[in-house]
Amino acid sequence: NPVPDFELLYLPKNLNKIEPSSRRKKLFISSILPLVVRSNQRILLERKKICHAIDNNNLINQIDIINKYGFKKEDISLINFEKKLISKIDVVPVSLALAQAAVESGWGTSRFALEGNALFGQWVWNKNLGIKPKRSNDNIAVVRSFQTLLESVKSYMLNLNTHQSYSAFRSKRFRSCNKENALEGLQLANWMENYAETRNDYVKLLRQVIISNNLSDLDKM
Repeated sequence: NPVPDFELLYLPKNLNKIEPSSRRKKLFISSILPLVVRSNQRILLERKKICHAIDNNNLINQIDIINKYGFKKEDISLINFEKKLISKIDVVPVSLALAQAAVESGWGTSRFALEGNALFGQWVWNKNLGIKPKRSNDNIAVVRSFQTLLESVKSYMLNLNTHQSYSAFRSKRFRSCNKENALEGLQLANWMENYAETRNDYVKLLRQVIISNNLSDLDKM
């Protein structure tokens, strides 16, 4: 089935009251799915531009994308730069993104998701940029909030694509410009242990969510 062409700005406040839980989960997935697909489409467009620039030896013309992914103009001349760049500009499997959104936001019912469109529990050390947890030993750390749900998804994907903590994830995901098929979320979930303090238990939870909700069926979108 085609993905609905809409961008939900925020989750319904009464999501936690919808019963049964299976209906609530389906509503959450259908709400977030278009945002994940659209964010991946934007990444694929950036990847296409970079691959075209590599083929034509004019990466300098794509300096905005290069800067976005944490590189500088002078990095272009480094050995293996093209491979390093391509490893960062790729999609996050739909199943993995949906599973993490579900786990981190309590299927869209957390205070951070409802008040700040924070689907992925991203921390930031600037109290003006997010929502303070009710229990925290850090006076500065907050869960980053966003104007829209789409901004939360885009930030999450950029985080996975650039932060050093997820270098193993990117290495496993790596594919050259001429390779079409990407790995599925169930495989790449094994490299998400750095996302949460529970590490291996977190990986197991993500895989369980993907399997029990048949999210792998969505990876081809």
